[in-house]
Amino acid sequence: PESPLCAAVRAELQSLASNNVPGVGAALDFFERDDAAVRSLEGFDADGRLPQLPASAFNDYYKWSMLPVMRAVERDLGGDVNVTFSLNVRSRAEREAIAASAAVRGPLHSAVCAALS
Repeated sequence: PESPLCAAVRAELQSLASNNVPGVGAALDFFERDDAAVRSLEGFDADGRLPQLPASAFNDYYKWSMLPVMRAVERDLGGDVNVTFSLNVRSRAEREAIAASAAVRGPLHSAVCAALS
């Protein structure tokens, strides 16, 4: 199911496009074909509020997005770089699963590292 904000954005773009507002067609095309753009709106209410997550969660998303950059720097410099960051996973079950897997370099840890490298 589509999030309330996603539905509101889609409806507004469709309305503007039907009125031939310049540039809206391209925006609607992008929105219709870009899954990442649509997924980025998941969880938001139609007024743009994100009730399920605290504001600090966006800090975590930033850290996740920077991990591939850090891995690339480490790889390019022959592993002679130490990059440290923390991740505050809100879900206790997910946090414990990642920690347990990292402690033994288990499959979850390996999958996360492989996906981000």
